[in-house]
Amino acid sequence: MNKYFNISYSINLLLIKFYKWKIDNFLKKNSIDFIVSHYDENFDYINLLPKNQNIYIYVKKINKDLPKKKNIKIHFLPNYGREYQTYLYHIKNHYYKLANINFFFIGSFFNCSQIQKLKNFRRVYSKISNLYKKKYKGLYTSDYENILYKIKYFKELKLKKTIDKNFTIEKHRHRNKITYLKKAKIRPLDKWFKYYFKKKSYYHLSSMTGIFAANKENILQIPKKIIENIEIEYRKKNVSYESGHYLERLYPSIFYRC
Repeated sequence: MNKYFNISYSINLLLIKFYKWKIDNFLKKNSIDFIVSHYDENFDYINLLPKNQNIYIYVKKINKDLPKKKNIKIHFLPNYGREYQTYLYHIKNHYYKLANINFFFIGSFFNCSQIQKLKNFRRVYSKISNLYKKKYKGLYTSDYENILYKIKYFKELKLKKTIDKNFTIEKHRHRNKITYLKKAKIRPLDKWFKYYFKKKSYYHLSSMTGIFAANKENILQIPKKIIENIEIEYRKKNVSYESGHYLERLYPSIFYRC
């Protein structure tokens, strides 16, 4: 098991470095923004990010060893709302100056004990480093592209398997610790989604680790006021929000552009 883990980890790391090299050498400067929601992780992941693109690191816990590079912009935020508040905060404040591609991820993706997060990061990184991106329609997730999902029957079948419209959650278990969540003002997930995104339809869930990227046009299809109204809900420290679990399941549905 450990041997397999080490091999998988090393392969993913090599591929990520290759994608970094591609972007550094073949993509225009400042065409991708890397938006990191950072808590108390170390900053080793900086070595995996391009030198010719903007990197926004939103730190929610003071760390003395901050990276100092010209393309890195450090912002300190109060510790509330986890990564979903960070992403909405960035979109709200950069709404009229978004990069062509915006890559959102959590600093913990580089935790060597969580190989799935590293794989998800690698898969999204692969897509944004691809010189031919039109096939992704401006939404880059860790899901593999499958031709079957272009057929209505299989698309609806996957939706039923991956999106639970009646989803609610009152407590969350993480590393044997139970956290009780603040209930969403509108619930379950389906009512919440339709309240904020009336014109959107569901898109199958690709991952639940808060790692994805979206084109500027995909983000701008959502009015800024909606982004602001959702983000303003997350204003209490040491509180976990039920609607944050909605968001991590709905990013593909929100930012997919038909």
